[in-house]
Amino acid sequence: MECRVVIVVISIAVMLPIAGKAQNIEQMGDSTAIRLSGTFGARAIFYDASGGEDRRQPFTYLLSANAAVSIYEFNVPFSFTFANQQFQFSQPFNQIGASPNYKWITLHLGHRNIQLSQFTLAGHQMLGAGVEVNPGKFRASIMYGRLRKAVPEDTTLISLRRPSYDRVGYGAKVGVGTATDFIDVIFFKAEDDENSLTTEEKPETITPGENVVVGVNTRKTFFKKKLSFFFDGAVSTFTLDKQLEFGDPEIPQGLEWTSSFIGLNASTQVYTAFKTGLSFRAKKFQINTIAQRIDSDYRSMGLYFINNDVLSYAIQPSFSLWKGKLRINGGLTFQRDNLNNKKVATAKRTIPQLTVSVNPLPNINVIGSYTNLTTLMEEGAVPLDNALKQDQKNPIYSLTATYVKSDTIRAHSISLFGNRSELKDDNLTTQQFSQYVGNTVNATYSFSQLRHQYGVYLSYNYNELETFTGKLPGNGFSVGANKSFFDRKLNLSASGSYAKQDITESKSFTFTTTYQLKNQQISLNVNYLNTILTTGPFNEFTGYINYSVRF
Repeated sequence: MECRVVIVVISIAVMLPIAGKAQNIEQMGDSTAIRLSGTFGARAIFYDASGGEDRRQPFTYLLSANAAVSIYEFNVPFSFTFANQQFQFSQPFNQIGASPNYKWITLHLGHRNIQLSQFTLAGHQMLGAGVEVNPGKFRASIMYGRLRKAVPEDTTLISLRRPSYDRVGYGAKVGVGTATDFIDVIFFKAEDDENSLTTEEKPETITPGENVVVGVNTRKTFFKKKLSFFFDGAVSTFTLDKQLEFGDPEIPQGLEWTSSFIGLNASTQVYTAFKTGLSFRAKKFQINTIAQRIDSDYRSMGLYFINNDVLSYAIQPSFSLWKGKLRINGGLTFQRDNLNNKKVATAKRTIPQLTVSVNPLPNINVIGSYTNLTTLMEEGAVPLDNALKQDQKNPIYSLTATYVKSDTIRAHSISLFGNRSELKDDNLTTQQFSQYVGNTVNATYSFSQLRHQYGVYLSYNYNELETFTGKLPGNGFSVGANKSFFDRKLNLSASGSYAKQDITESKSFTFTTTYQLKNQQISLNVNYLNTILTTGPFNEFTGYINYSVRF
């Protein structure tokens, strides 16, 4: 039913420009009336396994399209996805939406992703409608839609679905400026519908909430864009349980007006978050400074996830020397958590970083990098036992060297990679179990015959992990080849690999063929995996058939 409603809405949106085409009829007469362009794709996946648990369904399919209908000067992009793969959801993952636009006006309909700012509404799928306008330096956005569908509690415990209430939200952003110099003011409101679940379906583990977020986002450049400043901040008023009828929370001065949009009670919390920075750019030098603070429990109903309870400062210089052949990028970051001092311990982190890239010759490139995550745990709300105190360093070193020799007939490439990772624990109680040293070395050679359109490669990998239980070495190799026919319309490739780690070994084989027409492509991909485990062999076969067309 919902899909039908969305399709009707999109159809109306497509027809609206036709009704208004007389607005610029002289220019429209010179252009094609209706044009359809985009891509359509179909995928079928076949799967079979033995010796272990199946990791996907025996057969799945996926249909998707990204297209646009152009009617004179009007452009109506739309997309849809239809699949029978259920993953962890109780229904197939089907979506349809469109974003028609005309000059500086964009209309969003159906399943869309509208961003107001990183701390208010960002990266969250909605089913609804929105409008964005950007006439000159003025810009504004509004949205309204369902953010989450009601999911009843599964009393059988068969499904892993998390129960939830129906969640609806609306928001607006008003701003002025350009892409590099602007200021935006954001308002976002969302709430759960406590009546979207029956009494029998309501779980005891969740409560219906309500949320109002206000934010400011600004960018400013100075001195011919050599110096730039940004600030993005928000205040989130969150009522965790809107059904409570008691309590009088403290609302910060200046935010009392939010009580007109949200019910306040004993479960209401107020959170803040901001990120700001200053950058200076010269011809061969650049330095960035960034500061960020996100409250311990900061949340917004317009965000799926946010890494909260963090205070950090960072400085990031970079240099370019030797006519650009030598590039140096550095960084130093300080972080801490437990901002509300309610945790048992406070974790402080220091993260130095350094990357050096050098190109002494056009066909030689060497990159070395170093980073070291140092974590020191201090007492928080209560005294901390030294036996539980974390005091660790995690240095990581890596080096990559690449040599390429090529001409119009053939190309050779040799790549060497080395990596060393350590965990050093200064806690005498835990160090004998936590410390480790890991080493990885990889060497790859590839050859391409450009005239005859074929290529081969060979790669070897060695790794070693040393812990308190001893050393665990492993190694493996992979080999592959590819060949093109009929002026690259038909492409074939095959590869195989072998890896051994202690008493476990695995072999894999892959074959891929692709046939390319003018605007169409069809491909076949076959993967076979054989793994020898302590419980016995595990065999897995996966086949893909893909078809795509551009129109």
